[in-house]
Amino acid sequence: MDVSDLGEFALIERLAAAVSHPPPESLLVGIGDDAAAWRTGEGVVLATTDTLVEGVHFLPESVPWRDLGWKALAVNVSDIAAMGGAPQFALVTLAVPPPFPVEAADELYAGLDECARAYDLTIAGGDVVRSDKAAVTVALLGHAGFDEYGEPLLLRRDAARPGDAIAVTGSRTSATCAV
Repeated sequence: MDVSDLGEFALIERLAAAVSHPPPESLLVGIGDDAAAWRTGEGVVLATTDTLVEGVHFLPESVPWRDLGWKALAVNVSDIAAMGGAPQFALVTLAVPPPFPVEAADELYAGLDECARAYDLTIAGGDVVRSDKAAVTVALLGHAGFDEYGEPLLLRRDAARPGDAIAVTGSRTSATCAV
């Protein structure tokens, strides 16, 4: 069987089943939602990650690098928001082929910075690696709080019910949905 025959959600379920180490009680949301969530003494930490790959998610000749930087961070901000949280710290991994213009990296980071300022979050670090194709991966940490009863204030996919409102961010071709 090929991964494309299986489909994204069935693959995620299969990969989740392959992780045999039982999660600690502090893990509130694991594999399969917009972000992972775990309880800390002060609140709830949210974590998400997305990768955009040249030729799969973008064509460098068709998309300005600044726009790509914005999008790379914004899709992660959307995941944190979909869980009811606020973004806080981002880690960015930039994969570049050997002939990669420095100006493109500057523009990509200008877009990342614009988005970070718009959503009041900090790009705290990351990595730069050599690759055959350009790619940018963003890992984003956020936070959520507790209600007056000590329950985490989280929105979850599995809590959606018929009649709930759905918010969509982005264009029709790159929409992110949240319940």
